[in-house]
Amino acid sequence: MTATMKEFTPRQIEVSSRQLARLRWRREIDRAHRGGERPADIADRLGGSLKEIETEIRTLENRPNQLVRKPMEVIDEYVVGERSREELIHTLSTWPYTFGDLGVTPGTHPMSSDAWNRGTWDDVKYAETRGLIDEDAFKQIARAADLPAAVFPQWVNGSTHTKPAA
Repeated sequence: MTATMKEFTPRQIEVSSRQLARLRWRREIDRAHRGGERPADIADRLGGSLKEIETEIRTLENRPNQLVRKPMEVIDEYVVGERSREELIHTLSTWPYTFGDLGVTPGTHPMSSDAWNRGTWDDVKYAETRGLIDEDAFKQIARAADLPAAVFPQWVNGSTHTKPAA
């Protein structure tokens, strides 16, 4: 099936562009810091304040997983025109997804928490509900990703309910 690239609103493009720029900026700070560059030199080269760079370095040292590539980055690249719809579908169809769960401390009743620990599949669901990927692409990704039955929307695999005999 061939489809043309989805048209996005200027706001969608702006948000995706900003998110990509920030992620790339943070990765450059991390690369430079790990390579031995002084925070002051990083600030001069990237145009940020010394305090801002030092804060980012501390944050990234404490939470290095913030720089790991996630489905939302791939989706943002699609929105800004850096990748085709076919590339988007292929990449997200082969992604090793994780699934969100309640952020519950062991021994705590699950209904007492409103925290949600996001999984990578949440990025794809978010993108579909926000119109960043179309329904057909979402269905193709969900089918190819071989997701557990519990996370399939009814319309991806068809209804799980049988119709009563007439």
